[in-house]
Amino acid sequence: MAPENRLPDDPIRFVQDQVRRGRILWTYHVNMRLAGRFIPREVILAAVDTYELVEAYPDDKYLPSYLVLARHGSDAFHVLFAADVEGDNVRAVTSYRPDSRVAGRPQAQETEAMKCTVCGAELKAKSTDLPFKVRDTGIVIVKSLPVLQCGNCPEYLIEDTVLGRVDQILAKVETGSELEIIRYAA
Repeated sequence: MAPENRLPDDPIRFVQDQVRRGRILWTYHVNMRLAGRFIPREVILAAVDTYELVEAYPDDKYLPSYLVLARHGSDAFHVLFAADVEGDNVRAVTSYRPDSRVAGRPQAQETEAMKCTVCGAELKAKSTDLPFKVRDTGIVIVKSLPVLQCGNCPEYLIEDTVLGRVDQILAKVETGSELEIIRYAA
């Protein structure tokens, strides 16, 4: 039987504190969804003071998670955060713009110690090559990208500082090319 995960005393405060401290990890899934849904990572970070709890999932399979409504300017969006109290971090699992008619309403530190939120296996620090969609027809492959990789399934987590650097790299990409390959450098 798996050990029970600790729940944060105040989930929103815990999520906000972790985001403010840069203790946020980004799943590869959310990174691809952000690009496709045009929700910049910086907007999620900048909206930290507006986070409101929509729904709590304390019994999620691997970590308790919290659906958060965030606002930035006139934009409202949901972010699902998994809370790792023991690891002193949160993980951005997915993000999307909710239907405006239901927005905000409930629907009925050790890297080696971190567990995958998909399958529960151990995450390990690795370097890998990952594709990033930069527009409808453009893809950039970032080589030697440091990630936390699941040993059992294809799930990846990307540390906030690394994803910030990737954002800088992608901002400098030529707009005319369909495919570019760039080596990651911190």
